[in-house]
Amino acid sequence: MSLVLDLLPEQKAERRTGIGGSYAPRIMAGDWQSVWLELTGREKPKQIMSEWNYALRMATESLQLDWWEYKTGQTIIRRTYPDNCVRSVEYPWMRATLDGMISETGEPVNAKHVSTWTGKQTKQSPRNWAVEFYVWQILHEIVVTTPSSMRGWISLIVGEKEPEPIAIDADPISLQRLIAAEEKFWGFVQRDEPPDSSYTPEASLIEWETMREVEMTGSNEWAYQAGVWCDTIGEWRRCGDWKRSEDAITGLKALVEKDVRSAWGHGVIITRNRAGSLTIKEHLND
Repeated sequence: MSLVLDLLPEQKAERRTGIGGSYAPRIMAGDWQSVWLELTGREKPKQIMSEWNYALRMATESLQLDWWEYKTGQTIIRRTYPDNCVRSVEYPWMRATLDGMISETGEPVNAKHVSTWTGKQTKQSPRNWAVEFYVWQILHEIVVTTPSSMRGWISLIVGEKEPEPIAIDADPISLQRLIAAEEKFWGFVQRDEPPDSSYTPEASLIEWETMREVEMTGSNEWAYQAGVWCDTIGEWRRCGDWKRSEDAITGLKALVEKDVRSAWGHGVIITRNRAGSLTIKEHLND
């Protein structure tokens, strides 16, 4: 029997009562027909990895959440069935089976493990590929769990590296797109009607391509926040305490206007992916 489908009958039934987070990337990519077939029981869920890779991912998921608690002192709750099954009150067709949730903040944590060659076909680093691919799943989980920060996390292992925590901050425009697309898709499921092809994610891609790129070397506020971030990032890498740089991250992201897809200066670059989420990293070409 496939490990991917080795669920309790009640778990299988629960997954067909709404749209789970893992379906969000496929819906936003326009893969409505195959998702509809699965949610209406006409086809079994796709097995996208080997049984070994699935078993390895499940093992490292538990390890990652334990490691998170060890590094941060935070408690990860909602790790096992049925406590990890949650549903949006406002949008009842949106549900999620969480990997975990930070008890102190209510922010969802999704543990991912990718190989070192992931993203090579699209000429992306494994990290960037993972963020861009999984961002819709994290945004879906944010809608379902509604943390006050409107933030979710990816805990990412690349190959054998130590897990990296990656914050995903919800962007209002992206949330509106996600909710509207899922609501429309769910209507086809409720009516037991094959979906049409009226959803076109390419429209958002054209909008993203016209966004600005901005050099921030002339901004004193950017220089200050970048300096704080650069000072704390070294300690984060040594001991894993990324919380000390959180204020600088928030300050930098606040300086990136909504029509900017990348901003850089003073050793730091922030890029916005097509889902609207911002990622910060070092930039040594000033």
